[in-house]
Amino acid sequence: MANGNRRNRIDAKLEMSAGACSLLQPSRPIFCTSKNEDGTDHMAPFGWCTPVSGNPPLVVLALQNAAYQSQTMVNVKRTGEFVINLPGMELAYELVQSSYDTRQGGNKFDRSGLTRLPSEQVAPPGIAECAAVLECRVVESLQPGDHALFIGRVVCARYDSSVFGENLNINMANFLPVVHMNQYICRELGAQVHTFVNPVGVASVEVPYADNGGE
Repeated sequence: MANGNRRNRIDAKLEMSAGACSLLQPSRPIFCTSKNEDGTDHMAPFGWCTPVSGNPPLVVLALQNAAYQSQTMVNVKRTGEFVINLPGMELAYELVQSSYDTRQGGNKFDRSGLTRLPSEQVAPPGIAECAAVLECRVVESLQPGDHALFIGRVVCARYDSSVFGENLNINMANFLPVVHMNQYICRELGAQVHTFVNPVGVASVEVPYADNGGE
């Protein structure tokens, strides 16, 4: 990386720190699938999901803790189970659409046209068109702010071997990850418009160890 590209970039400040998390964009949204109380399947997209432990394998799912609780939160609190599904860019339309409410009696999973993948360890199904599915059981939940955090232990993980190769590195020739930048409502079109990163390749940076050979 050329040193000439470096400069002091910090030239603005947020007057209210409440918007600080937006500076961590882009996000890598996922589908979360869960079970409704009547036994039907539910799906919805979320942008705040991240690993927090390798051994044991733990992920944290952040769900907005508003006066109105999402169906996903209701389901996860009741059952203690959820499935994280990793989509590629070919599912960006379905990802956004699954954030929309359905009509009375409708089902988001059915509307999406995606295929249910029976899980091995939990009740909610995965999504067969996704590159990876992580079946999770809640081990702890926290409510530190305007989002509730559900820490889930991964009890089963399956993936597409054409996407994840040696050491589970992503094969970009077979998979374009969903990287979400921002969104806005276009009232003239009666739609939401979402902006995603369009990967065109990868960049490699070789960084030698220090002279003493340490890490």
